[in-house]
Amino acid sequence: MSSNDPNDIEDAYARGMTKRILWKLDSNILPPLALLWLANFIDRSNIGNARIAGLEKDTHLVGNQFNVLLTRTSSWKYRPTLY
Repeated sequence: MSSNDPNDIEDAYARGMTKRILWKLDSNILPPLALLWLANFIDRSNIGNARIAGLEKDTHLVGNQFNVLLTRTSSWKYRPTLY
């Protein structure tokens, strides 16, 4: 095989394009996703800390009302915008 084989050139081009596309996806999509994950983590931590600090007592929640409230308030974020 010679170094000018069309298949080798196409394979090299395909590998180069794959690297470029993956780099663009990694650099454009992963940072916002990481920030969303961080915001979700902080939100969940704050709810847990508020519960420990007496949120249930202050709002007169009994039984599983806190869990129902948590489910209802956190699920709206994941609904499509048509709702």
